[in-house]
Amino acid sequence: MAIKTQLVIDGKNDTNKAFKQVNANLGGLTAAAKKAGAAIASALAVGALTSFIKESIDAADAASKSAQATGLAVDEYTSLQYAANLAGVGVSELDASMSKFNRTIDEAASGSTSQVEAFARLGVSITDAGGNLKSNSALFAEVADKFQAMPNGIQKSALAMELFGRSGARLIPLLNGGSAGLAELRAEAEKLGVVLYSEQAAASEAFNDNLTRLGEASKGAGNQIAGELLPTLLDMS
Repeated sequence: MAIKTQLVIDGKNDTNKAFKQVNANLGGLTAAAKKAGAAIASALAVGALTSFIKESIDAADAASKSAQATGLAVDEYTSLQYAANLAGVGVSELDASMSKFNRTIDEAASGSTSQVEAFARLGVSITDAGGNLKSNSALFAEVADKFQAMPNGIQKSALAMELFGRSGARLIPLLNGGSAGLAELRAEAEKLGVVLYSEQAAASEAFNDNLTRLGEASKGAGNQIAGELLPTLLDMS
């Protein structure tokens, strides 16, 4: 908005009236700017909140998929992810390590000599008193207790890589806390609200799947419309 003020001196002093008009115009402009600023700030706040919520949904969706891939319940996975993050272990490293741990357990259960020996060296049994295979989360906690009692060194690093793969050595700071340390970090993660449970994870996954379906439906509609218009457009071109 442009403000133009004209002062005319013709023998009487009208400057006071002119300056009052300028002040009134500036006051109106300031009020309008405040309203516009409030509207913009509100829009930005809503946009930031929407983005924040979508990021949370995406993270829950990703956690749900990773939990399924690593054979953990989503609450077990997200609490372990929190502990791993504090130990400097990234999501990809954690996922790869837990996937390898699953293979190690399965191979040991099938009688593979090296995997059986790896658990034997730690003094960890992969089966319970009834002869049933223990869960990977239970075995992870037992392995953590054994690592906590071991001195750091070549043998410890080699054993970690044998159980968890190439990223295994990166897990040692996490394992050194033992099962008690893992339980403490889980309680901390629950207080912070970063532990997800199956209902929210499943809902997040379904929501993102629906968004993908909507996007594909939109592309499909575009393909159909383009197909119908192309002959006419081709003639025009």
